[in-house]
Amino acid sequence: DLNQYYYNIAVDFDDNIYLGANWGGGIIKSSDYGLTFTVSNSNAYRIRSLVVSNEGYIYAGNEDGIFYRSFDNGVTWSSISVTDVEICSIITLSNGKIFISTKGRSLFSSTDYGETWVQITHPNLFNSINSMIADSNDYLYAEHRESISKSTDLGNSWELTGFIPTYPIEPVLAIDKYNNIYNSHNGVYKSSDEGITWNYIGGPDGIDCIRIDSNKIY
Repeated sequence: DLNQYYYNIAVDFDDNIYLGANWGGGIIKSSDYGLTFTVSNSNAYRIRSLVVSNEGYIYAGNEDGIFYRSFDNGVTWSSISVTDVEICSIITLSNGKIFISTKGRSLFSSTDYGETWVQITHPNLFNSINSMIADSNDYLYAEHRESISKSTDLGNSWELTGFIPTYPIEPVLAIDKYNNIYNSHNGVYKSSDEGITWNYIGGPDGIDCIRIDSNKIY
């Protein structure tokens, strides 16, 4: 049902497209480049985040703190209750470690593909983190409205690295192949120095999702 509201989109290594519905539409899948969709997970609901890992695994998180995972291109799924608040974003590192950001419980990490989770708290992290990303060095960046926190040791320690010159309610982050960082909600801002300084580069207001493909921004 494409009349649902979808927060996010993910594409696996076989070019299957996945969409997660915000309400009752579950996770749907297209194997023909978006011409038609079928239901991949009818039990998933209120999906807020959706990614494909470096191993090709599909991970999703919902507004009730439930983490969904599929190891077979969306054929079968399992779910794990991680927390009691919204899972806002999911990222994976080159070693398979997973991080989720939440709206109220800071971060959680998993080293066993989502089977078990450890909460991460730090004075330079915020309780509500709408978005986080990782660059090619596995450096982590997490935001809370105008602030950016950075970790260079796989999430063990964090430093405040910069401030966005706006005050968006729910900003989203993205990164390109050159490790430039993009922060967007009311327009798009770009940082080429690991989040220390930012330049406004345009774009519309009310951005909920941003993707970088080569030199193109969507």
